[in-house]
Amino acid sequence: ALLATVSSPAAQEQITATLEASDKAFHVSRLTRTFFIDNAPPKTVVAFDGFNEGVFPVRIKASTTVRLAATDNLAGVATTEFSLDGAPFQVGTFVPITTKGEHILKYKTTDLAGNVEAVRQTNIELLDDIPEDNDLPVTEIAVGTPSFKAGSTTFVTSLTPFTLTATD
Repeated sequence: ALLATVSSPAAQEQITATLEASDKAFHVSRLTRTFFIDNAPPKTVVAFDGFNEGVFPVRIKASTTVRLAATDNLAGVATTEFSLDGAPFQVGTFVPITTKGEHILKYKTTDLAGNVEAVRQTNIELLDDIPEDNDLPVTEIAVGTPSFKAGSTTFVTSLTPFTLTATD
């Protein structure tokens, strides 16, 4: 004869199951096992290491690291996946954003019990850090009169006007 009892669990609790068996010779075997009910999905947040401002979109610079941080209260985190700008989901927690402009980051996490977080989304804009400019600024000093130049030395008086300019 088999007799099984299971305690009535809440959504996220521990249950104990006991199985008792006996045969015709009145031998009894008992087995008790404890299980944890985990129906809750994990939670993932986007973390920015470095410059970030705003909410929609979050504005970042090229030096900012974008990462996904997931937590799960019971079974633990199995995998975190993300999709950037509609690309297929890939496993990872560091999100490389290298193209200037606005991007759509979608992400989700699965826990070790198989619960999958609903897909979440964050809009991110990669700003220009420094304009592309490989030219040095040009500075000039124009010396008016009265002045006199002898080799690399210029002589002036307190009445000599100077004009300073800088261009980039």
